[in-house]
Amino acid sequence: MGKVHRSYSSKRKALERIKAKRRERKKEIREPLSRHDKNGKLLFGGGADTVDVMDEVVYISQLEKHIGLQDDKIMEQQSQLQQLQGELQQQQQLINNLGQIEVSQHKPRESKISQDSKKNLQRAFGAEGRIKDLNSQIRSLKYQINSHNCNYVLYKINYKK
Repeated sequence: MGKVHRSYSSKRKALERIKAKRRERKKEIREPLSRHDKNGKLLFGGGADTVDVMDEVVYISQLEKHIGLQDDKIMEQQSQLQQLQGELQQQQQLINNLGQIEVSQHKPRESKISQDSKKNLQRAFGAEGRIKDLNSQIRSLKYQINSHNCNYVLYKINYKK
């Protein structure tokens, strides 16, 4: 339990550091824009203050790489979802077929069929749960991608001003 707590707090600290870096970047981006008047002229003398373009290019490429990885994860999970849905359909067909089979009077055969049907039902419900988990993960990843895309567009808008 102690290790879980430590890893959670370290993740939280890392998240706070990332947020602080993002705030600094936003300040760096806004700072040069605030030093221009409405006509685009510098308010202060001397050279224009500009954001280090290489840092921004690296940041944008990292965002694009992250979005690509998220897209890959979504594609992988969607393929897993399709595979599980296929398995679920097979299990449901087996369950339907078992329901249609006429069970003989023999008890051993009857108990074997009921055990098989129980196993098939358990597999089917397990697959449904896995499908629901994958669907929620896909929704989460799509939300993250949309969030990153919005941040990128906002960055582009602010940077061009």
